[in-house]
Amino acid sequence: MMTLRQLAAEPHTLPTQTTWYLIDLAEAKGKQELFTRQSPPKKPRSFTVLFRPLLHRLMTAQIRVHDLDLSLLQQDAQAS
Repeated sequence: MMTLRQLAAEPHTLPTQTTWYLIDLAEAKGKQELFTRQSPPKKPRSFTVLFRPLLHRLMTAQIRVHDLDLSLLQQDAQAS
């Protein structure tokens, strides 16, 4: 009940600095939402573009699995 009375009363003024922070937060949230909406479709397509030629070369026996240099993947796994 007290909350309704406070809302019905005159709104309190916010300091200008607080208003700028709220505007910056809203802008950052909007950019984050835009990025999260756009990033899922891009990721699988980029993986497809990267791995399709490698898969083709493996399937046609142009290269063999044991000939692949996977040392970078092992280093990356150890760093994680």
